[in-house]
Amino acid sequence: MKPITLRLPEPLLDELDTETDENDSRSEYIRSLLRERGEDSELVGELRDRVDDLERERADLLEEIDELEQTAERLENEKRLILEEREERQELVAFAESERDLARRREQREREREQAGVVTRAKWTLFGRSFDDEQD
Repeated sequence: MKPITLRLPEPLLDELDTETDENDSRSEYIRSLLRERGEDSELVGELRDRVDDLERERADLLEEIDELEQTAERLENEKRLILEEREERQELVAFAESERDLARRREQREREREQAGVVTRAKWTLFGRSFDDEQD
C-alpha cells in the first residue's frame, strides 16, 4: 500500500475516532469507508432506477386517472341526456293522454247531441249546455 497524509479538522477527527471500532485503527476504518463507497454507488444506482420506475408508473397512473375522469364526465352527460329524454317522453305521454281524453269527451258530446231530440238541442242552443252531471 502507498502511504498518504490527510489533514482533518479536530471535530471531524473526534467523530472519526468515535466511529472507529476498538479492533480497527483509524486507517483501517477509513479504508473500509472507501471500499463501502463503491457498494453505496451501486445501491444509489439501483435506487435511482427504482425512482425512475416509480415516476413512470406515477405518470401512467395520472394519465389513467385523467381518462377515468373524462369517462365519468361523459357518462354523467349521457345520464343527464337520458333523464331529460325520459322527462320529455313522459310529458308527451301525458299530453297524448289528455288529448285522447278530450277527443273522447268531444265524441261523447257529439253522440249525445245527435241522439238528443230537437227540443233538447234547442234548449242547449238557447241556454247553453250544462256538463255538471258528466263524469270525467
